[in-house]
Amino acid sequence: MAAQFFRGVVSQASGSSYFECGHTKVMCSVYGPRQSPCHQIECDVTISSFAQKPSLEEGNGNNILFTPPPTRNRSQRTTEERVLAARVADAVKTVILTKNYRRVSFHIVMIFLECEGDLIAPAINAASLALIDAGVELTGVLSACTVARLLTPSSSPEGSKAEQFVPDPCSALTTEQASHVAGQMTLAGSAELGTNATNYNCTRVNGIWTQGEFDVNSIHVSLGLGMDGCTSAGRAILRALGHLPA
Repeated sequence: MAAQFFRGVVSQASGSSYFECGHTKVMCSVYGPRQSPCHQIECDVTISSFAQKPSLEEGNGNNILFTPPPTRNRSQRTTEERVLAARVADAVKTVILTKNYRRVSFHIVMIFLECEGDLIAPAINAASLALIDAGVELTGVLSACTVARLLTPSSSPEGSKAEQFVPDPCSALTTEQASHVAGQMTLAGSAELGTNATNYNCTRVNGIWTQGEFDVNSIHVSLGLGMDGCTSAGRAILRALGHLPA
């Protein structure tokens, strides 16, 4: 299932976006720039109480407006929400032209309406489009992709396991496949500023997060698939901006 992006969905924000892929739906708003003693990126993530998030262990839309559910204050954030917010902030810092925003801050507010699988890539993709919608100057379009590494039983007499890699597991994994996930790698990537939209291709790695088991070969394969996935997500963002045909 292809990811869907929409921009300008929260009228009160400086910029906003809505991202949907499979059973993951997230809305992001950006507020700022605001005067601050120093450059600062604040990020708050809320996973709504009605968002279902199964664990792997257990097996022209620009005019659409959404009313976000109420958010909790920071002291009530879960560990997962705080970690996710920190990773989004770290990723977007790599593409914001800091020299033009030395004494200002931006506040990114993100709400997951529905969840499935790893949330880092959807969060980064939503934040990227919202920042662009807000007119924030960036070094390039930031995008992200998660690659799942599967180890499934094979018919080999040695009892070895077959290795498989699945990009964007939030929309591509079946329930049975999810039970064989041995590891996940999420990449954030971008292209150089001024890259022609029709030739858009991610060439820079802006962040890597892994969990589970990876060996040298599986890291190499996941990096290649992840960068291809970042390119696809980046092109989807450009289509939402009207820089590429739908």
